[in-house]
Amino acid sequence: MIFKVILYVMLIVGAVILQQRDFLRLESGVVPDWILIITIFFSLRKEELVGMIIGFIGGFFMDAISGVIQGVHMFAKTITAFIVGEMKNRIFAETIWSIMIIVALVSLMHGSIVLVLEYIFHQPFPLFQKILHYTIPEVLYNTVIAVPVFFILNYVMERIDRRKEID
Repeated sequence: MIFKVILYVMLIVGAVILQQRDFLRLESGVVPDWILIITIFFSLRKEELVGMIIGFIGGFFMDAISGVIQGVHMFAKTITAFIVGEMKNRIFAETIWSIMIIVALVSLMHGSIVLVLEYIFHQPFPLFQKILHYTIPEVLYNTVIAVPVFFILNYVMERIDRRKEID
């Protein structure tokens, strides 16, 4: 149990670091939402609460570092994890195509939640420009990046579960 908690913390810290660095940053400034990708993974593969906690903590750090109104990403990622966790028994997430479709739809939903929250909190931004130049490229980028990330995390989690069975 402690090993898994340490792994989750390391994943959150690693995702936050990747999010803030120029790792895989496009010329337009868009980076994959690493925290969202691991939140989706754990919401699908583990209990809904694990994904929600990862989304909450990762969103908290993302809000703190990015300078947006505190709580926007934290709330959006937690709600997203809850919805994915509720739907995981109704969706098939075992093939590359199904993973890509799920990540694309969830990323679009997450981006919409963030835009609505920014609008509610009176963050000045041109809506159409933000959707066109940030939300849609991020959705596409998350979709492509999520496939190898899911397979790596799946491999690691299976190894940990097998190790637990042996012990």
